[in-house]
Amino acid sequence: MDHSKKIGPLLGTVFYAVLLLTCFFGVLVGCHPTIPTATTAGATTEQLPTLRTKVNASAGIDRAAMGPNHRVYFLGYDQLNMIDGPKLVGQIDLADAATDLFDISVEPRSGLVYVTARRTDAVHVLSNTQLLTTITGIVESPRRVVTEEDSGELYIFYSRSGDDGPAYRAAVLSGTQKVADIAIPLWTRVARYNPIDGRIYLGGAISPNPTDGLISPNAVAVIDNREVISTISPIDKPDLAAIDMAIDSTTGDVYILLVSKVVYWDRHSPLRSIDLYALGYKNLGCITVDPKRGWAYVCSWPGRPSYMLVVDKDQFVGAIEVEHWPHTAVADATHDYVYVGHYDPTYLSIIRGTELITTLDYIGYGTANVVVDEERGYIYMANADDGTVTLFAFPAAPQPSFWQRFLPFIQR
Repeated sequence: MDHSKKIGPLLGTVFYAVLLLTCFFGVLVGCHPTIPTATTAGATTEQLPTLRTKVNASAGIDRAAMGPNHRVYFLGYDQLNMIDGPKLVGQIDLADAATDLFDISVEPRSGLVYVTARRTDAVHVLSNTQLLTTITGIVESPRRVVTEEDSGELYIFYSRSGDDGPAYRAAVLSGTQKVADIAIPLWTRVARYNPIDGRIYLGGAISPNPTDGLISPNAVAVIDNREVISTISPIDKPDLAAIDMAIDSTTGDVYILLVSKVVYWDRHSPLRSIDLYALGYKNLGCITVDPKRGWAYVCSWPGRPSYMLVVDKDQFVGAIEVEHWPHTAVADATHDYVYVGHYDPTYLSIIRGTELITTLDYIGYGTANVVVDEERGYIYMANADDGTVTLFAFPAAPQPSFWQRFLPFIQR
């Protein structure tokens, strides 16, 4: 007897039965794992980062820069710490006699890292986790350093001493070679690269140490292609020092933080300002811009309570009450959040728009900087006083289930 005629239909029936049960099971339990969420009072269900780990680095870490390989470089008193996600992947001792590491920048195309040391008049250049070279003799007391990302050239702002007082300069480096040295009309306290117009914006004062009772007027300057193309001074009441600056990465608009005001500049019209002290807020300390809304967020810590102040151009949007001593802030456009690091005690406040979504507590001391890697969902909190970096992270993207890989037409 030919049994193949019976076995064939039977196997087909069994296959389709298993297929139907598989589809039913896939619909019943779903093919996607659940992403952890949290619900806070007065807010919708939010996807929030969670504490991942704490990395031991070195004392004094505050300034930081992220390279094109997502490695984050944290600058301590005398060491450069290299952190990649939850791991310390390198640490280089840059201590010289009475060294004073001051600022850091990364050239995004080559990945070269530049560190200025004021007391030794040095510029350290690193590649990946290795010290490439230390350049001396090209600057005096180097301060701020910023990369012009269009050209890949690095600008190092410094003061040259002379009989008539200090002269303010910028040395321009291409790789490890000095290619230009230009006069700067102000003492540079803050320098920012504008990704929209490809220019460098400086905030500071015409003279940091006025004599004969003269006022040291605040100022802003613009550099394009090794040339100062614009200088405005004063930018508001002359004796209000410029302490920070933030640039809207969507529009290129500039916000300059003075000791009691925020000055807004669209780069075309006259500067406009809002007096936050007159509104009752003081001890302004940091500023960042949410590129989605174009709003500036300003730290204000008069005591308890403390605030994050929200400004739209020269208009006051509102005050968000937060934990004590907000010290640093950064925007995360991918998750539509603004992160605020609190110096002491240490907290991470998470804001969207004018709403405090949540406040996360963690063990650390002296949060001086917060760095966000939007692509990988990492938030690094640099704790200067105990030399650690606290890492928060968003849940990993959901992976397809076994049944979805086996039968890709099954969806939730």
